Amino acid sequence: MNVVNSLLNNKYILWIVLSAPCVLMIADKFINGTPGSRFFYWTGVISMILIFVTLAATPLLRLSGNAPWARWLMKQRRYLGVASFVYMAAHTAYWMQEVTINRIVTSLVDFPITLGWISGAILAFMAMTSNDYSVRELGEKWKTLQKWVYIGAPLALFHWLTAVSFATDVVLIYGSMGVAVILLRVFAAQRSSSSNG
Repeated sequence: MNVVNSLLNNKYILWIVLSAPCVLMIADKFINGTPGSRFFYWTGVISMILIFVTLAATPLLRLSGNAPWARWLMKQRRYLGVASFVYMAAHTAYWMQEVTINRIVTSLVDFPITLGWISGAILAFMAMTSNDYSVRELGEKWKTLQKWVYIGAPLALFHWLTAVSFATDVVLIYGSMGVAVILLRVFAAQRSSSSNG
């Protein structure tokens, strides 16, 4: 049991697990010649899923009665958030090397892409401050800064769902996931307020 707990709480193993999909997709492209569009699509999907999981960590901890698995998820929340940004960065980097300079410039006034740039900037700043040094230096301001995820995450979702003409089922699946996380947070907050009241 101690060995299992040690493995589950080892940040290096967590990073290996989080980076494995990206490594496998890159290998698939260069070894099997799989179209890069698959890498582009799935880096966006994984980024969004990691954002959802990150946002769900706090309400799940409250609603689970401080269950061990929820405490573990809460403890890893910062790593999951950074990983989400890394996948978003890979997603953006792939797109930038596929289009022209002119397209990159015009994307700044292309509404769906603009949403992506704004959410990317927000999540990049959050990722850069997701370290112990920033937590110590910023103090209470750090928690306020982290609340920007409530702007960055919806913008990222809207960007992803509007930048490309996805099939209806794809929009419904990931849109529903986003709504479910929001409702989960609202429900957990209301339940917490009722308990304190």
